[in-house]
Amino acid sequence: MQIVVTIAEVLEPITNLDGAAFMRAWTDIAKCHYALWTRGVRHWDPSISNLMVNKQRDGAYTGVLSDWDLDPVEGSGVPERTGTLPFMAQDLLRHVGDMERLYRHDLESLVWTLPWAILRYQSGKLVDNPPIAHWVTDRTCYDCGAHKVVFLDGLDTAFEGIETWSEEVAIAIYMLLDLDLASAARRDRLLKAIPDFRLRQRNPACWRRMSASLELSAQEVYEGFWETLRGLAEKYEELLYVIGLLPRDSIPSSLVVC
Repeated sequence: MQIVVTIAEVLEPITNLDGAAFMRAWTDIAKCHYALWTRGVRHWDPSISNLMVNKQRDGAYTGVLSDWDLDPVEGSGVPERTGTLPFMAQDLLRHVGDMERLYRHDLESLVWTLPWAILRYQSGKLVDNPPIAHWVTDRTCYDCGAHKVVFLDGLDTAFEGIETWSEEVAIAIYMLLDLDLASAARRDRLLKAIPDFRLRQRNPACWRRMSASLELSAQEVYEGFWETLRGLAEKYEELLYVIGLLPRDSIPSSLVVC
């Protein structure tokens, strides 16, 4: 007789964490997701309920992306709008007709988990009357996409009153600005929402860059994503810890933290 014992990790929701601990787990997930993408493994739904953490013996948390059952193999086919509405890429929510699923669509889903966690959770607890709840109750992808456009337009006031995420708000805002593709004037207005006004003068790297004639590769998108984070760490002293989260081959020697 053969006895098979399956040992499962004990996972907790990533929303149990906030601040730097959350960002460490969140960037773990970004790295693992990309590593699997380059090997032909797809997820299609990096939503907040699929972002988990595993507590290590030293008390630190490692990020885990769960629920890989939608379409794990490249080329096996997946409906273009597969995913969880509040976190789906705007292209997928608003586009009519066929559209190729790209790496940046999954990465955009991961970015949308930032405002969700920051606005709805404080110290690991769901806040009373949490904002943006209507994203869940929207009946169609078009309704949800429209609500997210309104959210981006009001980004300068969206994070007012946040207490336990003060430094990480800057990360969320820059990442969301890269989704907006707004005019320069509107972009400058929205940058005023960042707590440290020293950041207003910097033009962040845009990992979401694209045009009708040029679509960035998965590698270019991934590298731009980390460039945005590195630029914030260089400018914002309270986010210096982010340097330690970067993939080692993307850290300039002058910024390596021993």
